[in-house]
Parts: sequence; C-alpha cells; structure tokens
Amino acid sequence: MTRKKDQDSKVAVGDRRGFIKASAVTATSIGIGFVAASEPVLAAAIETDFKGIKAGEQMIPVGTFQMPTYVARPENAKGKLPIVIVASEIFGVHEYIADVTRRFAKLGYMAIAPEFFIRAGDPNTYGTTADIMSNIVAKTPDSQVLNDIQAALV
Repeated sequence: MTRKKDQDSKVAVGDRRGFIKASAVTATSIGIGFVAASEPVLAAAIETDFKGIKAGEQMIPVGTFQMPTYVARPENAKGKLPIVIVASEIFGVHEYIADVTRRFAKLGYMAIAPEFFIRAGDPNTYGTTADIMSNIVAKTPDSQVLNDIQAALV
C-alpha cells in the first residue's frame, strides 16, 4: 500500500497507524491551545498616581440623602472645569472606577463617580450577578439615577 503524506501535518495518513499519529498530533495541539487559553491573564493593573490631582471620597446632597461619590480633579485648576460623570457597573465605585476618575483628572477634567446603587444595598452581600441585578439594580429607578447625576453636576 502506498502511503500519502498530508501536506499540512507531514504525517502519513494513508493507513490506520498514520491516522492515529495524525489524530494524536491534532488532539495534542488542541489540548495545548486550550490549556494556554484557559490560563488566567496575568496583566498588570494600571494605577494612576495622585501627582497633580486632588482625589478622594466626597458626599453630595441629593435632596435629604448624602450620596457618596469619588471625585478627582486637577490640583491647581482655576475656574470651572469640564465635568465627566464616571458611571460604575453594578458593583459600585471600586478601585478601577476610582482610577478612571483619576485618569480624567490628569487630562484636565473634574471626574465624579456617584454610588448610584447605594440606597438599594451592598452588592458584596450577594453571591451572584443575577442576585445583584434583581435585588439592587432592578430596585434603582432611572429617575433616581438621573437625579443623582443632576446633583453631581451642581
């Protein structure tokens, strides 16, 4: 019997033994690719320093409620600044959101990250994203979020 070489794998596939070898090479390649793809990504988190900016937590009145926010702005800015509202995801204002506000401050903006969902509860007390969505996000009316944004802009 004449053996034929597969042009891509360079393994003889004309008989059962060649088929097994080619299958083993393919399975190994797929396995190695899967393992590499399933490893955690070891990227370094970006962290913006405080040089030249003023940043920290600040309470903003929204009616009778004191809403916690994270505010960052250029340190020596004079006069009015353009404002950016940094909207957090369902987990609230955490270090990444605070870092984003600092990045905007480095660019000359006043950046404000309001705690939109604070009245509905602490997302850290729920085990799943679905629980957070149904117990916190769904209970936060759009009108409340819009009022929070308006209060942050004043």
